[in-house]
This record gives sequence, C-alpha cells and structure tokens, in this order.
Amino acid sequence: MMCQTIARVTAVVLLLLGALLGPGSLLSPSQVKAQVISDYTAFPPFITNVTTPNILIIMDNSGSMEGRACDPTACGVLPDGTTSTVQTFVNTTLYTGCFDSMKCYDYDATDKRFGENAVDKSPKVLATACAAAQWDGNFINWATFRRFDAVKKALHGGDCAGTTAYFYFATRNADSTCPPIGTPPLITIKAQTRYMTTNSGQSTAGPTPSGAGGYAGRVPSTITNVAPLNSPANLYIHLRGGDDNMQGAFCVDDDAAPPLSSTRPRIRAFSIR
Repeated sequence: MMCQTIARVTAVVLLLLGALLGPGSLLSPSQVKAQVISDYTAFPPFITNVTTPNILIIMDNSGSMEGRACDPTACGVLPDGTTSTVQTFVNTTLYTGCFDSMKCYDYDATDKRFGENAVDKSPKVLATACAAAQWDGNFINWATFRRFDAVKKALHGGDCAGTTAYFYFATRNADSTCPPIGTPPLITIKAQTRYMTTNSGQSTAGPTPSGAGGYAGRVPSTITNVAPLNSPANLYIHLRGGDDNMQGAFCVDDDAAPPLSSTRPRIRAFSIR
C-alpha cells in the first residue's frame, strides 16, 4: 500500500508540473522584448495634435536695468540668510556678482582684469580684510554688479571680453565658450558696456568710510592712500556708462561727483572665469 500511495502522489505531482510548465501555461517561457517609452505613454483620445513645449524667458531691458543690482529693496544677504535693504557696504553682508566674495583679487593693469592671482581670504570669513595691494571680491560685487550683469550671469555666465578696450566684447566659440585673451590666455568675463544713451548707465556706490568696517582691506591702499585720493574720509565708486570710451569701467573717487575725465583711478570691471 505504501508503494501505491507514493506512485499516486508522484503521478499527481507530475501532472501538476506539466500543467504549470507546459506550452501556454503560466510558468512557461514567453517572448522577451525591450521596453520603450511608448509602453508607458498615453494621450487622451480627444487630442489629435501634440504641441512641443516651449520655454519662454521674459527679461526686462528697460533703462532701469543699467543700474546697480543693490537697491533699497534688496542689497545682499545677511548672516541669518535674510535679505539686506542697507545700500551702504557692510563687510558681514554677502553680495552676489561676478567675483567670489571669499577671495582677494589682484588687478592686472596690462590686461586690465582681475583674478590671475586670486587667493582665498585667510581666515576664510566674509569680513576678513585683504592685503594692501588686493581688492575684496565681496566689495567689488557690491560696488559694480549691475542688473543687466545679473541677468547675463544667470543666462550664459556673462559677456566675453574681447580686447583691452573697455567696451569691446568677443564672439563666443562654436561650443559657446569665450575665447581666451591676455597673457596668459584666459577666459575673461566683462561687465555691461552698452547703454541706451550718451549719459545713461552712470551710477555711484558709496560713501564707504575709512574707519573700521570701511574701505580699508577692501580697496588697495596703494590706490586710496596716495595722490590724488590721499586717504579720504569717504570713498566712492563711480560706474561708467555712456559712450565716452570709459563704459564698462569704474572710477575710485573721494567725492560723490562723477569725474568728467579719466583723471581718477580707472579700473576695468572684468573677471577671469
């Protein structure tokens, strides 16, 4: 009886396996094919034409875009992450721009650009003063960053500097990069240099006092402490616009009146990227 029982059980098991593994059964191998996106894509039956989506960018190109990015409603980021509305320079406020706020910059008077030998602040704290011959990147951002520059930085990184003239810009390479210029050849980004009228685009940042928290350690003392400035009580940065061959530069001055010529120290607001 034991043998018969085992035989019957075996027969039943074989019958079940045949049903499960036989052709057309649940566990029989089926055809394998690659998955494509159309397997997971469906459109409502009432849609006959599919329109390719477009990205629309709306940019203000009015005269107000020629002004500084720092304005009464927003001028930098405070240590607690909130927006500052103070328009004078504060060394503990973070200002966005074309420069690294945590670096100190040299200025190359030959190639007329910043950044060939930029170094980190030490200690790497926003308020750390730079050496006597260096510019504070955070201060340059506060003084020179325009609204047009902010848009260009967000869209494509900024205009490509073409020559040592203040108002020239270069055509981008086929891969959209800027052609290197200067010695050594480096990609150089320049500030806004085209303005609506002869007198448009002029702007002044300041005053920045000489005392603690002022321009010392932000602007080279080799500029502020010698003639014609001679350690002024307050420092002003004049952004140049118009079309007098000074556009795209900024001047360092000891009063709020923009200079009528290039007699004041004139700096080209270009940075190396």
